[in-house]
Amino acid sequence: AADVTPIYVGIDMDRDTLNARINARCDAMWRSGLIEETQRVLDMGVDPFAQSLQTVGYVEAIAVINGIMSLDDAQEKLRIATRRYAKRQHTWFRRDERIHWIKGSVSDFLPLVQS
Repeated sequence: AADVTPIYVGIDMDRDTLNARINARCDAMWRSGLIEETQRVLDMGVDPFAQSLQTVGYVEAIAVINGIMSLDDAQEKLRIATRRYAKRQHTWFRRDERIHWIKGSVSDFLPLVQS
């Protein structure tokens, strides 16, 4: 096997673009049936307080199912929780000195990676 040195690259997206992508992804999760998926999991007997359901998305969906939160409030809470999660990920990866950070977005670099 050849001795290969990996190159670690991180894409440093501007905050507005990242937030717009997060919001679009969260909205897509709701449209794709997050509540129905969560209800099926609960119907299988999984405890709503199980660790696997204490994740971004399920927490908000369970709150809607249980009448604790309106759908509009849950949608906004999901966006906020996802943005916070992305910030924690970014902070964690920033500590890795092997990563070379490049300003831009995924769409800027995807053609380069695929070639």
